[in-house]
Amino acid sequence: MYPMIQEFIQELGVLPRGLAHPIVFAGPDALTAAGRRGGMVQSRSSTQQKKEDDRAGAAQFSSLLSTYGAVPVNGKNMHQLLAQGEIVLLYPGGAREVG
Repeated sequence: MYPMIQEFIQELGVLPRGLAHPIVFAGPDALTAAGRRGGMVQSRSSTQQKKEDDRAGAAQFSSLLSTYGAVPVNGKNMHQLLAQGEIVLLYPGGAREVG
């Protein structure tokens, strides 16, 4: 996905606004729990340090997306961004998340 965003910046001079799953904005506990339930590879280590690292990584990921203008995916946010002339990036998926 990075090459696609880089192309938008180089060719058009704009940073597309990302529409991210609402769980990303629900906090680090929700994001790390979703990763474990969603079939993501989980380390066999179950130490407290691993849990703290997971929470910190999830918080950094949420913060990074927000810093670059990502908002929770829903029809209202999509409509508002498009009405403002923003370039919107919804990847992967689309119809179900926005509808």
